[in-house]
Amino acid sequence: MNRLRQGASDLYAHLTGAGPLTRLLREWSFERFDVHPGHARVDAGSVVRWDELGRRAGGSLQGWSSKGGSYRGVSRLVPQLASFGRCTRVESWSCDIQDVVGISNSKSRLREYSTLDSMIESNRPSWLGDLSEERVAELLAYKEVRLGRPGASDHLSLNLWDGRVMLMNDGGSHHFAAARYVAARIQRNTPINGPLCIYEIDELSLDSMLEAYDMIVIPGEPRFSNWFHKAMESYRATFFSLDLPRPYTAQEGRIVLLPRDEPRSAKVAEACKQGGLFDLGTHLDMLMAVQRSNAERLSAQWAPPPFAVSGDGEEDEDESVRYAPAG
Repeated sequence: MNRLRQGASDLYAHLTGAGPLTRLLREWSFERFDVHPGHARVDAGSVVRWDELGRRAGGSLQGWSSKGGSYRGVSRLVPQLASFGRCTRVESWSCDIQDVVGISNSKSRLREYSTLDSMIESNRPSWLGDLSEERVAELLAYKEVRLGRPGASDHLSLNLWDGRVMLMNDGGSHHFAAARYVAARIQRNTPINGPLCIYEIDELSLDSMLEAYDMIVIPGEPRFSNWFHKAMESYRATFFSLDLPRPYTAQEGRIVLLPRDEPRSAKVAEACKQGGLFDLGTHLDMLMAVQRSNAERLSAQWAPPPFAVSGDGEEDEDESVRYAPAG
């Protein structure tokens, strides 16, 4: 009888596309997931920190599965999550001031601006009358422009899947932006120096995750989450979930991971994609290609490229470079 009931359930799911879930996706009106929030802004905080995926999970997934005749909470250790992102820190690195296109802190509302030039033109136009080398030096000498100064926390940041260099600053945003503006108008090369943190997605960890799971983003509304869980319970499909990384909030969505080696979960993944939910796995695979392209481009642009240094354990390894999990 149990085998007959199982067969009938499998046939129903095959004919209806995971049944309750398909109906939910057909009837629910949800906004398209914004995969590039603030991509055209100067706000460094708008860069999606994909290197932090699963960081708070501590290398384990929490989810639900049908076990022993009941649908209950389960956990699974996933070592790939613990090594999903990494950071290379170069303690002393130089670039031209024009290479920096965003900042992390300012009295101005960074979300309103697409360039540092437009920010300074809107907020401090009176600072831009003197177009001279002396003015550039004066602006960069301001006490709150701390990049490269001993003991300062200010540093440069590069997320390889994004490709832009950002100044992670505690202050001095307008003086830095004005110096950059003036230097560009007088066509003056202006080197800046300081620590650089390079964040990247670990390719092997991502490949392993994509081989094991379909990754879907579901809406963050509590009602959708509740109904999604009920649909999964009705279908008895295994799923796990993760928070989206910064700058997303819980209201903007949640990641569902569906094991590829379980037929029911694979069917759910198919229904989710056909129903219009965002296929995060495909997106992350594309970002890996972008990351490789950016690394090649920057290798040609900067010599030596800081991200090309590899920690091989040799005694003569550059002491200015440190490797650590991204964070």
